[in-house]
Amino acid sequence: MSASSSRSASRARPGTPQRSESAPLLTPSRASSRSSRPGTPGARKPRRAPPVQFLPAVVTLVLFAAIALAAWNLSGGCSLPWLCDALGGPRESFEAVWWRNTGPYAAYRALGHGGGARGLPEGCVVDQVSVLHRHTGRYPTPHAAAHLKATLAKLADRAVRVPTNHQELHFLHSADFELADWVAGELTDQGRRAAWDSGKVYAGRYSLEPFVRSSGGGRVVETARFFLDGFYGRDFNLSGAVLAPDVVIPEGERVNSTLSVHSCAAFEALDPPAGSRERAAVAKLLQPTADRLNRLLGPRPPLDPDDVRRIADMCGYDTTARETWSGWSRWCKVLSRDEWEIVGYGADVERWYRVGEGGRFGKTMGAGYVNELLARLQDTHPTDHTTTNRTLDADPATFPPGGKRVFVDFTHDNEMIEILTALGIRKMRRKLPTSELPDDPTTRRWVLSELIPFGARWAFERVTCDPYVDVGTGRLGTPAARALRAGDDGRRSTFVRALINDRPARIDHMACRSSPLAQYHLCDLDSFIESQEWSVAHADWHECSRVKKV
Repeated sequence: MSASSSRSASRARPGTPQRSESAPLLTPSRASSRSSRPGTPGARKPRRAPPVQFLPAVVTLVLFAAIALAAWNLSGGCSLPWLCDALGGPRESFEAVWWRNTGPYAAYRALGHGGGARGLPEGCVVDQVSVLHRHTGRYPTPHAAAHLKATLAKLADRAVRVPTNHQELHFLHSADFELADWVAGELTDQGRRAAWDSGKVYAGRYSLEPFVRSSGGGRVVETARFFLDGFYGRDFNLSGAVLAPDVVIPEGERVNSTLSVHSCAAFEALDPPAGSRERAAVAKLLQPTADRLNRLLGPRPPLDPDDVRRIADMCGYDTTARETWSGWSRWCKVLSRDEWEIVGYGADVERWYRVGEGGRFGKTMGAGYVNELLARLQDTHPTDHTTTNRTLDADPATFPPGGKRVFVDFTHDNEMIEILTALGIRKMRRKLPTSELPDDPTTRRWVLSELIPFGARWAFERVTCDPYVDVGTGRLGTPAARALRAGDDGRRSTFVRALINDRPARIDHMACRSSPLAQYHLCDLDSFIESQEWSVAHADWHECSRVKKV
């Protein structure tokens, strides 16, 4: 071996095979081909290019994930309904589910922009209003409070103090199971403020003097007093309202009153009470909820479906028990979305079959107020043989015969449903089923929280319009167009507009549907009177005298 060969061999890398001198040199192309072969000793791994081809897909996925997260807000609601539908997620916030299903214990929420000049055609003005107003937020009645405490006692004596992996139940460790400081049946401080706020709203909406009646229940009278303080611009004072309603009608079985109807003997004698069978049928669907809570908490004795309903009631009551609105109670989170829909629908069903369209007596018990309303609209005294107090209604001092006023009548939730039924508003095309729930709970038409929440207020406006209002545009016609209107004598036309919690309501009667300006939710007065023929001519109070079991 030559010296050069020896030096070359000594410089070779350890473990590298030595090329024979006699072996021919590989051509560049073949060397390149061999070195690129995987597993070839001494081959260099090729440098991989960045996966640029995947970058658009990655960016798209990240953007889609960000949008999906943004679609649902922190409250569980959906900000982008079309995307939530595509993803199969909930469209509503939990707050919306709670509000819909807390029924008559829901806080008041305006459903529209209100009455007054809003939404009226040009040349139309409100010259009289009758407002039917439920008392505002209250504590449970003594009867309801006793049942609530029985359910809460089961939860207080539970085997599992704080269940793991159920954050929504941790508050039970410090919950008030005794309902300390709750004054059964009376307004809460939040309810007092809500009544005062309502008075301010109506004072700003109508430039008319009020005439206020109230049924004799303490919480109803107190609501009327705080309303009047707000209406007349007095400062809100929790220690007590100053002003008093014009008329207070006592409550009781021996008193005729359209604002607190307890004189229908046949209704009061029903055993079981109207609507209880239907509610019990829906309540069976809550047995799995009771089983779930029993497994998690081990209450003693175990919870049943009625206990589940009372836990749901605690959501509304505890929310309004605070001095001011500070969000929903922790009790609301005990139930899931689907469980809440069962609770809410069960309450709707019970009231519909009790004093609503599904019951025997609700329409009759509401007819008296309808006749009082018709009398006011016509500036006269009512003619009625049902629930009106004929002594009070015949006296102009206690029942002014119409005129340009805001009449405000304070009452209870059952009476409002009775009146709604007699008016023919929110009619259902078929009976509410009791064996199953609607497929889409957001499409329910008969929802108590929309009709009679705490502080519910229904307005019936008498509206007068210039005779030359164009029916198509809602605007006043030109002088030339007015001259072409044959038969117009210049008198203003009179209409009625109904609003349920500040949202216009449709009077479901052919005469109103074909009324001029019906697209503005106006029913001409004659057509409105025609739509109420049942209360005027067919309500039979003798039905309430026929006491028998059903």
